[in-house]
Parts: sequence; C-alpha cells; structure tokens
Amino acid sequence: MSDGSRTLAGKRALVTGAGSGIGQAIAATMAREGAHVAVHARSHERAQPTLDRIREAGGRAFAASADLADFPAVETMCADALERLGGIDIVVNNAGIFDESDILDVDLDYWELNFRVNVTAPMLITRYTVPAMIEQGEGGCLIYMGSTASTQGDPEWMAYTASKHALVGLMKAAAAGYGRHRIRSNAIAPAWVETPMAERYFAGMAEETGQDYDTLFDEGMGVGVLNARIDAQSIADLALYLASDSARHITGQTLSVCGGLVMR
Repeated sequence: MSDGSRTLAGKRALVTGAGSGIGQAIAATMAREGAHVAVHARSHERAQPTLDRIREAGGRAFAASADLADFPAVETMCADALERLGGIDIVVNNAGIFDESDILDVDLDYWELNFRVNVTAPMLITRYTVPAMIEQGEGGCLIYMGSTASTQGDPEWMAYTASKHALVGLMKAAAAGYGRHRIRSNAIAPAWVETPMAERYFAGMAEETGQDYDTLFDEGMGVGVLNARIDAQSIADLALYLASDSARHITGQTLSVCGGLVMR
C-alpha cells in the first residue's frame, strides 16, 4: 500500500492513554493508516509497548509522557508533541480513570481526581492543541472517549458517570465553538471493552466477592442485545472513521459501541 492511499496519510495525531488497551489500538491503527503519532502515557516505559507495535509495523511514533493530574506537565507534553509533530490534525482524549463510588460515601479527593483526569485534562489538551489547528487553517479532529455512562446513570460509578457526562458537554462545546474553523469534535461511548483495565476490575471483583473470575468476566463483557464481547480494535476502527474525511460532516455527536446496550 502506498503512503498516499492510506486513510490518514500525512496527518499528525496525539492519542492519550495509549500505553495499552483502547488507546494502544487507536494509536497503532492511526499509525498504520499513515499518521505520525504522539503516544501519550504516564511514562516513556508505559508507552514503549505501543511504540514497539507501531514501529514493527513500519509506522512513525514517539512517546509523549505526562501525569494528566499534573496540569503543568500536561502543558509541557502538548508543547513537546506539537513541536515534534510539526503541527496537529487529530487529538484523541482517550485517557481516563474509574472505580466504584457512591455519592453517599465517595471520598471528595477521589471525586475531584476523576474530574481532574477525565474532564479538566482533556479540556487543557484541547486548549493547548486547537490554536495550532486554527493557525494551520485546514481543520482538525477532536475525539473524546466517553462511555455508556456518558448517557446513562450508573449507580455503581457515580464519580466516573458524572465526569463522563461532563466530558460529553466539553465535546459539544468544542464542536460548537470551533466548527467555523472546520474542526470537528465527537465522542465515542463504549460499553465494557476487553482491555487490561477490564481484566483488573473483574479480577478485583472476583477477589472481593469470592466469585469465579471467568464467570464474572464473561457475564460482564457480554453486553447488549448482541451479547457482544467488544474488542479494543472495534473502538479504534470508529476512531479512524471519525478522524477520516469520510466523517467530514459529523460533529457534536456521541457514538456508542455497546452491542445495543443503550437501547435497554
């Protein structure tokens, strides 16, 4: 395949939380399709498996590390990524945190950390990258990683649910604010996806409850009317579509990848 025939040939992308799971799949897929990718993780070591995967496939990528709860580090990371990429066309705000919480007893520090990482950091990354898109004058693409919790109320993950609702609000504000510059902004809302994060969650639940891990994992991952087990590549495929010219008239939308779960 010639470079010119790749979907994202010549594009420059920043993908956060790309050390594993969904973020790794998105970064690798965009690199495969011709993008030069800044692979964000909390450290260069965490980014290395993704860099190896991309480079082994002949793609271009480099590590862009920062703790997203450290706002000065976020600004530095974005500045470094912009300099090394020579501009920016695509930003995927994928990184996030979650755990069980209830409003009646949630720790306020944990509540604030959810919003710090899941909402404020994506806002800052948008702030630090959109001016370059505007200056380039060729439009751009912003993608925010929501969740089925972005549109539904989940009593088990109240801090996470509230932060993901807020993230969708940020996405819509960006779509409305920067559309005149041909910058599109959308969110992806997955259900449970087969990732290391999901495996850790269900392993912890099995240990806490004494239930069988395989049974819990199978029941948790088989979601929606399709009883689907969703893999990370399915999310990456949608991100690739949203970043491509095929989605040139799609903005301000939240697209679910959930096997039909949100119909219920």
